[in-house]
Amino acid sequence: MGKIRRASSERVTFFEGVLDIGESRATPVVDALLDAACEASAAGGDLILDGPPGASCAVAAVVQAAEICLLVAEPTPFGLHDLEQVHALVALRAKPSVVVLNRSRGGEEDTQVERWCAAHGLPLVMRIPHTRAVAAAYAAGRPPLELLPGIEERLVALRARLAEQLAREVRGAWATGDSFHGARANGSRR
Repeated sequence: MGKIRRASSERVTFFEGVLDIGESRATPVVDALLDAACEASAAGGDLILDGPPGASCAVAAVVQAAEICLLVAEPTPFGLHDLEQVHALVALRAKPSVVVLNRSRGGEEDTQVERWCAAHGLPLVMRIPHTRAVAAAYAAGRPPLELLPGIEERLVALRARLAEQLAREVRGAWATGDSFHGARANGSRR
């Protein structure tokens, strides 16, 4: 059906699932990828799962394995529609989530996403500005970190905010006696 590829650097190990051409079922490859990544991260450290856009079966598998979901949305009608769809999937699995607004322009489109997030109790934790330089860097395969002053510090702060949000969700579940559906909290393999 596909293969799992692994690459490492000094601080990061990266796993990638590659579906065979013509294969229609991505979930078995996603499950194998999650197993491999979770096994490698068992010694400690953060495990970041990056799923495809939308609300497909592959996304559902990634959401099921996650402790907290970072939903990335663009301020367009299609972006808001996709955010609504993936939020429904995340909510169905009772996963805590936050939103990052990508390609933010500061206009009415941003405001629509902000209002939707507020109406659904979703924290909007970061905005990534829409700039031609970032788009050109992305198209050339260069990391946009080089072109957005202060982005590295903002990403570190985002990591801390995700940890805080997750801790709040766990404390809230313990306080109410509800079960928490996070991957580590419920003893699942991921």
